[in-house]
Amino acid sequence: MSSWYEENIEEGVRFPVKLLRDNGVNTSCSCEHDKYVQCDNYVNDGHIQHIDYVLFNAGYRNYTIEMHLTREDGHLRNFIDIKFDDLEEYKKFGKNKGGIYERR
Repeated sequence: MSSWYEENIEEGVRFPVKLLRDNGVNTSCSCEHDKYVQCDNYVNDGHIQHIDYVLFNAGYRNYTIEMHLTREDGHLRNFIDIKFDDLEEYKKFGKNKGGIYERR
């Protein structure tokens, strides 16, 4: 039986998306090819630090967290892009029965 993550999230970004979501970060989109995960920004330093803490403690070392505030069609949009230098870092993790990567 496949999981929602296997059906909807590209394999290369599946682990960071699940990791962030499991730790209370609402992700909105992601792309394996462009090596990024986009998530909501709650406009406080604690939220950014939480994201950094979650990624760093999971073993990621090379990423950039960018905050964006844009106006689109008259509406403010506030989001965060997490850009990974190398998504191959996920290979440090082994597949479990559900196909989601977890730390060995």
